[in-house]
Amino acid sequence: MIITVTLNLAIDYHIYVGNLNKEKTNVMDKKEICYGGKGINVNNDLSFLKENSVGTGFLFSNDVLLFEKELEIMKNKIEIERL
Repeated sequence: MIITVTLNLAIDYHIYVGNLNKEKTNVMDKKEICYGGKGINVNNDLSFLKENSVGTGFLFSNDVLLFEKELEIMKNKIEIERL
């Protein structure tokens, strides 16, 4: 059993812009939201390798429900403590 601990879970926003124009308003083509942190990413990789692992971490915001929903979709075993 491997246990990973993430001290501050992260939400990363990836924004894609087709053409970046200095003098004009730029409009995004696509946006992706990625949930993770080092320990969560390691736990995710371990699950792909069929290793028995559990992730745990602390979240310093009101985004607990977003993380729980996304990590459940990713089939990660994780406990998040709201601070």
